[in-house]
Amino acid sequence: MRYLTPLLLSTLLVLPHLPHAQERTATGNLDQQASWTALKNLAEQANGNAKIAKITSDKIVACNNVQKLYAPDNPAKDANGCIAVFEPKNLRIKTNTFQPGGSTCGAGAHTCAVDSKTTQYLCEKFGYAYVTGVSNGQYKSPKNNYIGRWTGTRWQVFNAREDNRPMNSLTCQSIDWQ
Repeated sequence: MRYLTPLLLSTLLVLPHLPHAQERTATGNLDQQASWTALKNLAEQANGNAKIAKITSDKIVACNNVQKLYAPDNPAKDANGCIAVFEPKNLRIKTNTFQPGGSTCGAGAHTCAVDSKTTQYLCEKFGYAYVTGVSNGQYKSPKNNYIGRWTGTRWQVFNAREDNRPMNSLTCQSIDWQ
């Protein structure tokens, strides 16, 4: 026991100088600290979102099974929120062939040029979306003939000797559906 007393005494003298274990807590304001309540609310919100996604997914599948699209905000939707898919019976193709000439192609022109800017402009002017065909010929005496070309803003009339390809016909088309 005589050795135990000095050992106990030396331990008690050294103990106040040793570092002590400390409990640390998170610091910062409340906005930066996550609480169990906040985590629980986030988990419940995620669970609710998953349920909504599942319901929406089921509705999409139900519409697809009857060859329709799920569109709950569309005014044409049925009781299940489905709308009909585009049906080819509503497809309308409109085609027409023209022989443009004279004042259609600019003052003093006998016919129109066959370049893409001119043909596209003419089809749009006649109420069609695009060009599907164009044919041209040649003047035997081009010096006596004039062709009109659309520049994008106006008609430019030139002598057929410059480009002896007068338009014979222009075919235009539009595709429309409802």
